[in-house]
Amino acid sequence: MGRFAYHTIVGIVLFSLVGGAAVLLNYFTNLIEQVGVSPHIIMAVQGLGFFLFAVDFLCLVVFVGKEAWDFCRDIMR
Repeated sequence: MGRFAYHTIVGIVLFSLVGGAAVLLNYFTNLIEQVGVSPHIIMAVQGLGFFLFAVDFLCLVVFVGKEAWDFCRDIMR
C-alpha cells in the first residue's frame, strides 16, 4: 500500500511540474500575442503548449494505471 501511495504522489507532483510549464507557456503566448508577434509563431507556441499538456496527462494516466494494476495484482496474491 505504501509503495502505491508513494508512486502515485510522485507521479502527481511530476504531472504538476510539467503541467505548470505548459501553463507558463500559455501565459508567455498571451504576452507575445499582445506585443504583436506573427500569428504563425503564436499558433506554433500554443500548439506546443497543448501538446506538452496532452502528453503529460497521457503519461500520468498510463503511470497511475500501471501502478493501480500492480497494486491490485499484489493484493490478489
